[in-house]
Amino acid sequence: MIEVAGGTYEELCHYPAWHQFFGSGGRAAAVLATLGVPARLHTFADAASTSRRKALADAFGFEALCTTGAPEVLFEYFHALTPVQYVPSFEPLEDPTRHIHVKGDQVIRFGMLEGDAVVEARQCVYDPQTPVSPAQFAANGSRAEELAVVCNLGEAEQLTAQFGPEACAVHLGKVAKVAVVKAGAAGAWVVSDGHLNVIPSYRTASVFPIGSGDVFTAAFAQAWMAQGRPAPEAADFASRATALYCSSMSFPTQDIMATEAAALVPVTLRRPLAPRPRVYLAGPFFTMAQRWLIEEARRELGHVGLDVFSPFHEVGIGRSKEEIVELDLKGLNEADVMVAMLEDLDPGTLFEIGYATRSGKPVVCFARSGHDGDLTMLGGSGAEVTADFATAVYMTAWAAYGTACT
Repeated sequence: MIEVAGGTYEELCHYPAWHQFFGSGGRAAAVLATLGVPARLHTFADAASTSRRKALADAFGFEALCTTGAPEVLFEYFHALTPVQYVPSFEPLEDPTRHIHVKGDQVIRFGMLEGDAVVEARQCVYDPQTPVSPAQFAANGSRAEELAVVCNLGEAEQLTAQFGPEACAVHLGKVAKVAVVKAGAAGAWVVSDGHLNVIPSYRTASVFPIGSGDVFTAAFAQAWMAQGRPAPEAADFASRATALYCSSMSFPTQDIMATEAAALVPVTLRRPLAPRPRVYLAGPFFTMAQRWLIEEARRELGHVGLDVFSPFHEVGIGRSKEEIVELDLKGLNEADVMVAMLEDLDPGTLFEIGYATRSGKPVVCFARSGHDGDLTMLGGSGAEVTADFATAVYMTAWAAYGTACT
């Protein structure tokens, strides 16, 4: 039995459409149950809505223990990479006196909005799950004989005051038996017993990232704690399980892990993460909607570790046509990869795509509008075309790190 301490929340995403009831704790318990591991969820709930937790537990076949007295929370996303909006807002939820106490042989502990979990375990996987001031595992009195810290790079850098996944993993490995630092499309850095391993991410045709960190943590816990696998092997198992989830929006079963997981293609890093790979961000920026899309793409490409050259930001529009062309093409020549926002089939963007293709650069296109016939030349000349924004961002990162998209 793996005890899971974590939040259960309603989740709403507009692009792509997604409306489910999971949260980190609920999702992790569901993943464990789907993989055949008995699980018990410890979570907060509103007194009038514990039935939602029970229904989730019944649907996936795990137990649920609810501590009442906390408000219901909605996680809302405009698109799958948007910073989450909390309803109600984050500040009224925090209550440092609200605790769940969990004691067990094997425990997963997630950071939560409404309160905290104090854990006593022989083995524990700790995922802080917060972009703001993640807490050290023992700060609230939690104890574990064997501790594995699993976190993303942003959380790791705050926890350690180090920079980069390797430095963070090495630092965390001095205070935990296992440290896993996830760097998104670049993979994960694992330190166990003083040894460093880099675990690849796995390419998929589509990427739905909401909840992917929960899936990774649960799958890692299943392999490391329930099966007793070495940490690097457990992290690779988790990376494959996460890829299958991101491509299907469903949890992989034992049978799927035994068959489809083996066929996944790893992302091979052919260049270091520093200096950051450069991406040329093409797209029109003459209307509010166009400008908004460019701003979103620039931010999210930066979040996955890329140095973004955006003609709007780096060159602007208050120059002569000749100067704009010269500076734009210079930026394109110096880029490792190009990503194009093709919402309106802008002629200038199409020219840039042709120039990049002729130069032999990888090209990724985000296009939700237009007919397939409009994109024939793009797909036929090797450009990757997708109608999903998050997928476009990850395809660009994979190409920039040196692995061609499929």
